[in-house]
Amino acid sequence: MKKNLPEHYTQLVKVNLRRLKQEKGWTTADMSRVTGISEGYLNSLLSLKVNKVPTIYMLAVICETAHVEIEYFFQE
Repeated sequence: MKKNLPEHYTQLVKVNLRRLKQEKGWTTADMSRVTGISEGYLNSLLSLKVNKVPTIYMLAVICETAHVEIEYFFQE
């Protein structure tokens, strides 16, 4: 059975975004302040139930502020 790849990668990015937040010790408010991305938007990205997909631009902004490579978000 094949995985639904777009859905698989969306969930993978969200899980790794949550992991990054935890590793850095950030609250959502801290993450918002550091990245310049609104707290509401970050909450919807961090929610595994909401079907909102982060754009590559948003991931790039987060990568730059967190000092990680874009590949970080696609690690299984």
